Amino acid sequence: MRGFRSFMRLTRIEHGLFVGLVPVSTYVLTSNHINVITILVLYFSALLAEIYLFTLNDLCNIAEDRINRPDAPLVTGEVKISEAKIITYISLVSGVTTVVVSYVYGLINDISLAVYLTALVLGTLYNIGLKRTCLIGNVLTSITTSLSFIYGMEQISTVPIMLFFISFIACMGREIIKTIIDIEGDRLAGLTTLPIKYGIDLSKKIAIGSELVASILLMFLSFYVFTNISLLYRFSLLAAGSLVVALLNIVTLFKIRDFSKLRKILLELMFLLIVSYLATALFCYLSRVY
Repeated sequence: MRGFRSFMRLTRIEHGLFVGLVPVSTYVLTSNHINVITILVLYFSALLAEIYLFTLNDLCNIAEDRINRPDAPLVTGEVKISEAKIITYISLVSGVTTVVVSYVYGLINDISLAVYLTALVLGTLYNIGLKRTCLIGNVLTSITTSLSFIYGMEQISTVPIMLFFISFIACMGREIIKTIIDIEGDRLAGLTTLPIKYGIDLSKKIAIGSELVASILLMFLSFYVFTNISLLYRFSLLAAGSLVVALLNIVTLFKIRDFSKLRKILLELMFLLIVSYLATALFCYLSRVY
């Protein structure tokens, strides 16, 4: 392996470092007593899951990446296949061990244990074969990604559950956009994606429709928080962020025609939503401390 840069490109570690903040935010917002060790467990286990799933994805995607991502580390030889396999084993075992031990010692609850294991199973099933089936692969990826909003939930809470469903719909749109971008490599690799089976035009309509529905639901979430006094104190920052992201989403969908650029912007807007979610969690945490 040619240094840490190659490792970062293979594992997309910057994505994991950011997504790890989601379960931490959920935990802070739904827990009555904050445990710093639990926060560390949630963050690093989520990071390890991301490293495992992204690396496994590249191991299973070498054929299509030769066309869709010719600069991918495993395609260029920057990272050896044997090295990538070691990374998947270490990250998987480390993540599962951390979560199971934490569950035994009462640091995380049944919900978090079930969500974490479910995400790993679904992500693995997608990578090793179900990604080749029309829409099923998109559904599995979207669920796996969105489960981060429920991971860390200490008690049943409406807002994280709503964010899970909104994230799922938004991810579906982005995943379909990705299959449109990758259509040539996917076709040569023998995948049966939505644009390959039903055409690019229909796929575009479904993708944009999904993103519009997600944007409308974000507006509803914002309205729901602003009109619910019991939630307004805790989730006001999230409500404001949701409204901004929803409006930017809609503007982007009608303004951008380049699908590669569109997907990148929609992903950046999702990160903006995560930032507002984290800011909400920090506000709640500091208000308890001080």
